[in-house]
Amino acid sequence: MKFYSHGKLLLTGEYTVLEGAKALALPTKKGQQLHVEPSPIEQLFWRSLAWDGSCWFEAQFELNDFKLIHSDAPEIANRLQMVLNAVREQNKDFCQRGTKITTQLEFDRGWGLGSSSTLLANIAQWAAVDSYQLLEATLGGSGYDIACAQAEQPILYQRVNGKPKVSIPSFDPPFKEDLFFVYLNHKQDSQQEVAAYKIKPTNTKVIDAISHLTEEIVSCRNLNTFMKYLNVHEDVMASHIGRIRVQEKYFSDFPGCVKSLGAWGGDFVLACGGPQEYFNQKGFSIIKSYSEFIV
Repeated sequence: MKFYSHGKLLLTGEYTVLEGAKALALPTKKGQQLHVEPSPIEQLFWRSLAWDGSCWFEAQFELNDFKLIHSDAPEIANRLQMVLNAVREQNKDFCQRGTKITTQLEFDRGWGLGSSSTLLANIAQWAAVDSYQLLEATLGGSGYDIACAQAEQPILYQRVNGKPKVSIPSFDPPFKEDLFFVYLNHKQDSQQEVAAYKIKPTNTKVIDAISHLTEEIVSCRNLNTFMKYLNVHEDVMASHIGRIRVQEKYFSDFPGCVKSLGAWGGDFVLACGGPQEYFNQKGFSIIKSYSEFIV
């Protein structure tokens, strides 16, 4: 058996999506595969491959409560064990026979596209359990990344009364070839960011403002107007979370707009309204166009 999930980028609603803001999320063309094969040995064998085919993690578990037998990375194995036991809570018949698992990432683990969320979504498919419940029981978060995992186009995501609500917007901007994504050369710890944000008091005015901006961005047909809304979104979020805008911090002389995606401070940013060569000259070599990156 083979399962597949897309990676993700959060274009609007970062942080505030946790509290019910409407967010525009983009599934990426690159994701993660999970292959399931039977094994004659009554254990669970796990092997994880990086985008280049190299093995970055291996582990061996007992089938009863997934006790760890051996791993080259015990800390990662313990987190995986937690996920597997959470699955067993939802499905008592899950993985009761000898099994060999191979996962294969299609993107670099450091890119922040969802190596954990794509794995979780794949495991949920394999086990036939609710992926949102599994997320809640393990990693936590808003769930937009889980929604992106099986999406085949951009989505609007919102938590309504604590439940995920997904809708399909008509987001296909005529200027999408003027949009590109730049990797900031380091990964941001999104779980740590989420934990820090949750301490902050809820600001309903900010949540409403971000939801409104998301709707305006989705329906925008003009690049200059699109950049205007992105800049307002960045200003609202910078004030709300007490951070400096990424454009102000790193790219103050860029003639267009640069917007943070997801957790501020790392991973990818969205850039538009200026030349890609600007980022190359500053040492940022991983640049992806909208059409090559987004489903």
